[in-house]
Amino acid sequence: MAGVFGLAESRGTESDVHDRRASKLNVVFILTDDQDKRMNSLQYMQTVQDELVKHGTSFDRHYCTVALCCPSRVNLLTGKMVYNTKATDLNLPFGGYDKFISQNLNDKWFAPWMQKAGYKTYYTGKLRNDHSQKNWKKAKAAGLVGNNFLIGPGKSQVHSLSTNDKGGYFV
Repeated sequence: MAGVFGLAESRGTESDVHDRRASKLNVVFILTDDQDKRMNSLQYMQTVQDELVKHGTSFDRHYCTVALCCPSRVNLLTGKMVYNTKATDLNLPFGGYDKFISQNLNDKWFAPWMQKAGYKTYYTGKLRNDHSQKNWKKAKAAGLVGNNFLIGPGKSQVHSLSTNDKGGYFV
């Protein structure tokens, strides 16, 4: 798994720089997973190739505490080691979205922290394994003013779920 954490700031005059420092910077956090160099998995990910690699983004030295997507995502997004989150697998009973919620981690991850710091947060793509049509209404992912999740009941079927800061859901 690899992630990109970017801060956007443009160049300008000295007074422009001072004004920007007084305001919040834009933050873009891109999370991709399943990038195994030995198995050359990136060759099968054309969008990652086109949008990241061809523009100079690569991760020659990256580290993860567990080489399994769901536990690794939970580790990265919470800053907690796997033995503290108890999310050790892809699906229940040891992993997935329901496990994340049952371990009371929903308000203890990157998005709520950024929101508490005054940022508007939006998420698009896959959040966690087992985030499906069956459980997305049980516990709304905290800290997001909007999202466009990829959810699905199985590997062959993916649905887009969008919400807004008014609490509305769109499938």
